[in-house]
Amino acid sequence: HAELAESVVKDFIDIIADLGLENVVKRNKTKHIFTVNGNTIRFLGIDKAQKRRGSKRDIAYINEANGTTLDDFVQIKIRTAEAIFIDYNPSEYFWINDQILEKENKDDNRHILIKSTYKDNYDFLTYAQIKDIESLIEIDDYYYQVYVLGNLAVMKGAIYTRQMYIEPEVYNVLDYDEIYYGLDFGY
Repeated sequence: HAELAESVVKDFIDIIADLGLENVVKRNKTKHIFTVNGNTIRFLGIDKAQKRRGSKRDIAYINEANGTTLDDFVQIKIRTAEAIFIDYNPSEYFWINDQILEKENKDDNRHILIKSTYKDNYDFLTYAQIKDIESLIEIDDYYYQVYVLGNLAVMKGAIYTRQMYIEPEVYNVLDYDEIYYGLDFGY
């Protein structure tokens, strides 16, 4: 719960204050539950399986979704009635690339990708933050591609560049004709 309190819950409380809704939105501080107009907003960490599998919801929002597994997403998806919103930084080895973006039927509007960058957040960033983000081009092209341009990028120096991460809960390695093992220490 500490990570929630220091990140998305704090942001949510700041938004409530900015909108002048402190007297309208009721808050349960210990459980990170907010109620307004008969609606409940609950912030949950998914560090334990029962949190992913337990509660039903109308709308889910997954912050930093590239820190979740495909199984986490599936468990949340089958318990969500209306819509799921996820945010993430582009990552070459993130399940969304294979499971949703590449399989997307172009006539199916069930999934909508909104590519945004720090420029879409100008109003909420300080001048110093903007300069720090823009200076990433001087540090590393990978950071620049991902955090400035919002592009998918591969880190420099990777030895293996065409691998696929296989989640044991989803894929059975015995289903593959050839299996290769490798190790990349990163230097």
